[in-house]
Amino acid sequence: MCNPIVELIRGTKACKKCYDLGRGYLLKQTGKTSNACARVASEYLVAAGEITKKFVSTRGLSDHLIDHYNYEVVLYVDELQPGDVIFTADMRGKRGWPDHVCICYSVTGKTVMVLDNYSPLPKVRNMQKGRRTAFGWALRKPE
Repeated sequence: MCNPIVELIRGTKACKKCYDLGRGYLLKQTGKTSNACARVASEYLVAAGEITKKFVSTRGLSDHLIDHYNYEVVLYVDELQPGDVIFTADMRGKRGWPDHVCICYSVTGKTVMVLDNYSPLPKVRNMQKGRRTAFGWALRKPE
């Protein structure tokens, strides 16, 4: 059985819609599109029927996926699968608050393509340690 988020993100129109909804919400609320990663990821998950609530914080989204949907933790970047919700390393000085969240689109060897608030199309994300967007952990819907 295929993960619904994987099916959703295969469609370019669906990606663009989720991207626009997430960024548009923050622009309307704050006048900025910065820090839209949790909202855009939420839009993908809601559109796929995975969750019903939308978030504007990485911590809120991760806690919700674990507490309400029993998502499982993935600790190693080489275990990522399409549809996983990826959280980067914590923000500087804020332990437990990931700096960024994105959705895994595809994995080929060590190359991870993601969907996030930077583009409506999948792009390669460098998740090496020492980078601001370094892989922290991921969450996967239980089978």
